[in-house]
Amino acid sequence: MLYVREMKKSLRQNLRGLTKQEYEILKKMSHKSKDLYNETLYEVRQYFFNNGEYLSYYNAYKRLKGESENYEVLTSQMAQQTMKHVDKVFKSFFNLIKKKREGKYDAEASPPNYLEKDGHFSLIFPKSKFPS
Repeated sequence: MLYVREMKKSLRQNLRGLTKQEYEILKKMSHKSKDLYNETLYEVRQYFFNNGEYLSYYNAYKRLKGESENYEVLTSQMAQQTMKHVDKVFKSFFNLIKKKREGKYDAEASPPNYLEKDGHFSLIFPKSKFPS
């Protein structure tokens, strides 16, 4: 049996030499990314609890794109990547439930939790695009 695994390149950058203004902008953007993460997670969790079904990334995107201040503050690529991360962690939750039913997982499976109110979330720049 052949397993093919998609390889993704990522770069984690510690930023040095930023002005105070640049630092504050990035700090605010990472906080807005966290707010969008929690907002998206709220939509997906509520849909799951109310309907017993999964709200896909595309449907969550349709709900939040024009309505969310947090979405509007970030570049569309950053906002979409944050929302896709919520999609990824919720799919992981469903995979745990499936494994639990099959007897391949013993621990409790619970939906993803919200990030801390005063916290931050990564700013994800897909395909090496960095705003100028």
